[in-house]
Amino acid sequence: MRVATDLSLKNRITRMLWVVNAISGSFFALLGGVMVVNLFGYDPQLAPLMARAGTSFVVIGAMLGLYSFWKARSITGMR
Repeated sequence: MRVATDLSLKNRITRMLWVVNAISGSFFALLGGVMVVNLFGYDPQLAPLMARAGTSFVVIGAMLGLYSFWKARSITGMR
């Protein structure tokens, strides 16, 4: 009877896409963190812009990653 309660192929593919989306959002947040601390090199004219853009990347990437992991987890719980 275990086969009847396993995830369907559609749910497996959907879950995989949400996990890939979460991983890409996490890398987006990581890129923002690197931009905030100026690991690409310091340029006095671009430093304020890099800090603001990096902060935005961190926030958006973290929210996207968390939401995507939440959606992937909720698909697993569906039966």
